[in-house]
Amino acid sequence: MAAGATLVGSRERTLRIVALLALFALALAVRWHYTSVVVPAAGVSGDEQAYGFYGVHLVRDGVYSGSPLDSAPVPDSFRSPGLPLLIAFTMQARGLSDLGWYSLLQRIQCVLGALTAVLLVLFARRWLPWWPAFGVGVVTALWPHGIAMTAHALVEVLYGFTLALAAVAFARALARGRSGEYALAGLALSLAAMVNPVVLAVLPALAIVAALRSRRGALAFLALTFALPLAWSLRDTADVPGASSGGRAAMNLVVGSWPNYHADWFATRANGDAAATQRLARMDAEVAAAPGDLGAAIAAVGARFAADPSGMAAWYFIRKPWLLWDWGIRIGQGDLQVVALTYSPFVAEPAYRALAAIAHAMNPLLFALALCSLPLALRLRAARQDAGCAAFMACAGIVVSITAVHVLLQAEPRYSIALRGFEIALAATALERGWRWLAARRAAQANEVPA
Repeated sequence: MAAGATLVGSRERTLRIVALLALFALALAVRWHYTSVVVPAAGVSGDEQAYGFYGVHLVRDGVYSGSPLDSAPVPDSFRSPGLPLLIAFTMQARGLSDLGWYSLLQRIQCVLGALTAVLLVLFARRWLPWWPAFGVGVVTALWPHGIAMTAHALVEVLYGFTLALAAVAFARALARGRSGEYALAGLALSLAAMVNPVVLAVLPALAIVAALRSRRGALAFLALTFALPLAWSLRDTADVPGASSGGRAAMNLVVGSWPNYHADWFATRANGDAAATQRLARMDAEVAAAPGDLGAAIAAVGARFAADPSGMAAWYFIRKPWLLWDWGIRIGQGDLQVVALTYSPFVAEPAYRALAAIAHAMNPLLFALALCSLPLALRLRAARQDAGCAAFMACAGIVVSITAVHVLLQAEPRYSIALRGFEIALAATALERGWRWLAARRAAQANEVPA
C-alpha cells in the first residue's frame, strides 16, 4: 500500500514538473516569436528613451541620471534603478553603438516573462488545487499584454517577475514559519521595490498576514523589505540635485485627479483639439508646481472635489479602479500598443489575433470574478491556522493595495500589466470555490431522502 502510494506520488510529481517545463516553453515561445517579428515605427521612443538615458549615463559616465544625452548628466532619482541597471547590463554586454542591447533586453524579458508564469503557478498552488493553479499560469503565459510588453524597454516585465518572486518567497515563509524564510521574502520584496516603489504599498497587508502566522517572522520580513529602498533613499539625502521619486509621486497625484486627462492627451495628439490643449496646459501648470509644493498639489485636487463632489467621487471609486484593469493602453497607441508599430502579430497573425480577441472578451469577467473573490480573503482566524489561506489573503492584499495606490495617483491599464497574474489567481479562486459549492449542493440534493 505504502509502496503503491509512493509510486503514484512520484508519477504525480514528475507530471507536474513536466507540466511546468511545458508551460515555461509555451510562454517563452510566444514571447520569443513576438519580439522576433514586431517592428516599432520609430525605434526607441517615449519612456523607453527615458530609461535608455539612464543606461547610457551609467555605462558611459558612471552617473545615475536621466538627463538627455546631449547635456551633462545631472544625478537624480526620478526613476527607480531596477530597469536602468538591467539596461546598463545589456549595454555593457552589447555596446552603445547600435541597438544590440535592445535585442538582448527583449530576450531577457522573454525569459523573465516565462518564469513569471511558472512562479504564479507555484504561488497559486499554495491555496488552489494543482490543476486550477496550473491554469493560472497558462492564462498568465498567454495574456496578450504580458506578451506585448516583452518587446519594450519598459518596467512592466521586470516588475511582474520580481513581484511574483517575492510572492512565492512570502508564501513559502508562511508555510515554513522560519524567520530566515521571512527575511528572504522581505529581501525579494525589497528587490521588487527597486523596480517599482509602488510595491511598498503592499507592506501593511503583508505584515498583517505575516503577523497572523509569526510575529517574529513579520518583524524579519519588515526589516529586510526596507533594506534596499532605505539604501537608495540615503543616496537621495546626499547631493542629488535632479528630480526625485517623491516629486514624481506628487506629479502623478495631480495628473490622476483630472478625469479627462487620457482623452485630452489623445485628442491633442490626434487632431490638435483646442479645448483639450487648453485643459492640458492648465494641468501641466499644476504638474510643474507639484514637485516643489505638495500642499498646492493637494489643494488643487481638493478644489476639483469641491467643484464636482459626485463626479469626482465616481471618478475615484468607480471609474478609476476599472480604468486600471481595463484593456486598452491610454497613454500610447491604444489597444495593446504603447508605441507605434509598423508590424505586430496581434494585428497581422491569426493565432495572436484570436488570442487577443479571447482575452479581450474575458477581461471584464476576470475583473468581476477577482472582485467576487475578495470577501473570501477576510478570514483572519483561518489564516492563523492555514498557510494556504494566508497566501490567498496575501494575494488579495497585493492586488487591493496596489490598486489603491493607482486610484490615488494615476490609473491606466498599463499599470496593471505586472499584476495580471495575481488578478487571474483571484478569479480562479472564485471559480474554484463556486464550482466546489455547486458540487456540494448537488451532492446534498442527491442524498436527500424523499418524504
